[in-house]
Parts: sequence; structure tokens; C-alpha cells
Amino acid sequence: MKFLATILLMGFMGMALFGLIGMTHQMSGHSGSDCLASFVVGNIICPDGNDSFSYAFYHIQAYQFFGNAFISSFAAISAVIALAFVLAFIFIEIDNRLVLKSQIFYLKKRFSEIIDSLISSRGNFIRWLSLLENSPSAR
Repeated sequence: MKFLATILLMGFMGMALFGLIGMTHQMSGHSGSDCLASFVVGNIICPDGNDSFSYAFYHIQAYQFFGNAFISSFAAISAVIALAFVLAFIFIEIDNRLVLKSQIFYLKKRFSEIIDSLISSRGNFIRWLSLLENSPSAR
């Protein structure tokens, strides 16, 4: 399993590295009118494709805009936190019910075992006392 995870991680890292390097060759004739990143960021033209890092930074900035649009809303954050609390309480309550049922089952079983052992212990105790009792024929 570790071997598979290592191979997958190396594959993703390789695709990211070679994808960043190969991006300039594919996008050198890229015009800003059909680029989603230029529309999101607000620029008309994407940066020149000759510099890979500025080009990548420009498009990463567009992805950050999508992330910031959701987080900037206080109501959305409050709703997500409230939903997380509600789900947590629901799952905790369900888990407690299951634990409670299993504990009740265990306690009933243990109680019946204790009662049975007390009854058999009482019988064993009486049998032991009868061994210590003097027989009337022995006198």
C-alpha cells in the first residue's frame, strides 16, 4: 500500500512539474478573450506565455478568487459552522444510543451471570456446610 501511495504521489508531482513547464508551449498563442482567468481577475489579456511562473501565478490568482468569494460571506461561514455542529450532535447522539444499547445488553447479561453465580455459590456453600456437620450416627 505504501508503494502504491508513493508511486501515485510521484506521478502527481511529475504531472504538476511537467505541466507547468509545458504550459508555455501550449498557451503561447493564448488570447485573453477566451480565458476564464482573465475574466475572473478583471484583466482583458492574459500575461505573455513566455514566462511560466508569471503565467501560473496569474491563473492561480484566479483560482484563489473562487475560494475567497465563498469565504468572504459571513452568512455562508456561519451556516457551514452551524451545519457542522448539527451534524456532529446528530452523529454523537446516534453513537450514544448505540453505545447505550450495547451497555444495557452487557449489563443485563452480566447481572444474570452474577445472579446465577450467587445461586450456585449459595448451593455450594450449603453443600460445604453439610460436610462440616456432625453426622448423628457418629456419636
